[in-house]
Amino acid sequence: PACEMVWWFSKSSEQYRISGELELIGDEAEGERRAARKQQWGNLSDKAREQFYWHQPGAAFSGEPTVPAAGRDADGRVLEPPPDFLL
Repeated sequence: PACEMVWWFSKSSEQYRISGELELIGDEAEGERRAARKQQWGNLSDKAREQFYWHQPGAAFSGEPTVPAAGRDADGRVLEPPPDFLL
């Protein structure tokens, strides 16, 4: 799909526009794209990674939280990116 992004710098009143074709890279990616997605996932802060495991906003909740702390397993290793993490 076509897309356009705008960066606005309020202190200098500058804006930069970039337009082009958008390519979403999800868990079906292979090779170089898969490696780039995994690297970006690992580069996120622990708190940012954790947000991808939160429950859907407004969904009913009961019981114990199932969100893996910091997006890591019991041994402290970073988990694989979830399906909704896209580049």
